[in-house]
Amino acid sequence: MGEPTVVLWDVDPVLCSAFDAVASDWGMRVARVSGDLSWPTWSRGVRLGVVGRCSARSLCERLQAARKLLPQALVVGLLPGSDLAAASDVVDLEGIAVVDVDRPPLPLASELLEAATVPPACWPRGLVGVSSAVALLRTRIAAAATCDATVLLTGETGTGKSAAARAIHELSARSRAAFVHVDCAALSPTLLESELFGHERGSFTGAFAQRRGRFETAGEGTIFLDEIGEIPSSLQSKFLRVLEEREFERVGSCATEAMRARVIAATQVDLVKAVAEERFRRDLFYRLRVYSIRIPSLRERVADIPALLAHALPRLCGRLRRGVPALAPSFLPRLLEHSWPGNVRELLNVLEALLIPVGDRPLNAAALAGALATPPADLGPWDPEEADTAHDRLREALIATNGNVARVARLLGVPRSTVRYRIERLGLTRSTSPT
Repeated sequence: MGEPTVVLWDVDPVLCSAFDAVASDWGMRVARVSGDLSWPTWSRGVRLGVVGRCSARSLCERLQAARKLLPQALVVGLLPGSDLAAASDVVDLEGIAVVDVDRPPLPLASELLEAATVPPACWPRGLVGVSSAVALLRTRIAAAATCDATVLLTGETGTGKSAAARAIHELSARSRAAFVHVDCAALSPTLLESELFGHERGSFTGAFAQRRGRFETAGEGTIFLDEIGEIPSSLQSKFLRVLEEREFERVGSCATEAMRARVIAATQVDLVKAVAEERFRRDLFYRLRVYSIRIPSLRERVADIPALLAHALPRLCGRLRRGVPALAPSFLPRLLEHSWPGNVRELLNVLEALLIPVGDRPLNAAALAGALATPPADLGPWDPEEADTAHDRLREALIATNGNVARVARLLGVPRSTVRYRIERLGLTRSTSPT
């Protein structure tokens, strides 16, 4: 049979059976232990250690013991969802994950086994969290970094797709070359074409000199195309050619240029739906989705909030020239209760807003309630097909955000291009007033 590669320490029999059922799919062998954790002859080959039947109070001690015995492994602690705040005790331990034990056993076992396929020593730095979702994300990022395949990052706004793209670049063989970030939603179609492909002098009004595009300036590095779902149909065929043939022409030029960079793309748009609605080319979608990584929302990784808090507070305080405040007992539970529709970006913005007036006072739930105030709930998720209400909802959102299209898009849960289209279609302006 060989030595085990997965060790389950005082784990519930139902979850043990789930590991037994799927471990062979990942080429791993399972052993169960209880009581004292002492089997030094096994430690070298173990890739996953799971610690169960553990109170929140003793979690940190047991994880530290397993970490010492299994230095090359991913070590996972199991806790009920109500006790996940205890993850704040293990935020500084590398190679540690904390998981809600109440999840369905088979999916949980499969997720942890996949996360253990890459040792923690090969994980990307800078991705904060102790949840199994982040452990799995680190594993997939590490796998993507080992090759030059095109990567598609998906997930809600504010989840950290840009950080994931940069982590892939920094772990890859291209890390010493440029990392070029292009926000495809921030530019008009004409400007986006020039930005990506470059242009020749005189190719259009205002083109007073030749300009190299981002595909060229990326060189042998990585080009990150954020909000790829916003690329207009007029450019999709040109971009497809770049992916397929690795070449392009500058605007106004007949000379073919080679594209040497690796492509990573990201979107919060449902591209499967966009393809079905013929808003996005099917062949381009398949070219982009060679290797797809979904970035989990903060709602799916509540155990990471204490770790994110511990990581972000000192940095935010340093930037704002504030001392790190104490936390009132009510503060962390309130953070864990919030749904965080804006994900990590919202969390960081809320923390920064709290720190500005805090002075010497501890952060508490009352201050947090004010910082979490949002526009009326009847503005959120918006179905553009509801023509009878679209005008009023969009108008109210424009008023609530002072005409900020990006904030309106986040508020209504639609792409910025949809907001711009509906503003024009419904005869509204960004400066719509409430009277």
